[in-house]
Amino acid sequence: ATCLVLPSHTEGLPLALLEAMLAGVPVVATSVGGVPEIVEDGRDALLVEPHDPGALAAAIGRVLDDPELATQLSEAARRHARADYTPDRLAERVSALYREVLANR
Repeated sequence: ATCLVLPSHTEGLPLALLEAMLAGVPVVATSVGGVPEIVEDGRDALLVEPHDPGALAAAIGRVLDDPELATQLSEAARRHARADYTPDRLAERVSALYREVLANR
């Protein structure tokens, strides 16, 4: 894919976003729910406000018209996702959370 566009009005933790990041696909998404907790605008994705089709179109255009930007976003996102969001890393984090909760009982 050339770009993942996630124009949600509400969102939790979108797996499609994580999958795109791990695949090295540049992301354009709305800044809703857990999205801004996963990616940072301009670092590893382009984020726009929801309900703003003009801003969404402009961000998509930026990624499509600027291959260097697309590469920078996708490489940063892949590094970030591999460091924090692989299945093994997520399992480690959940396990650590359980250990912490049990230790504080």
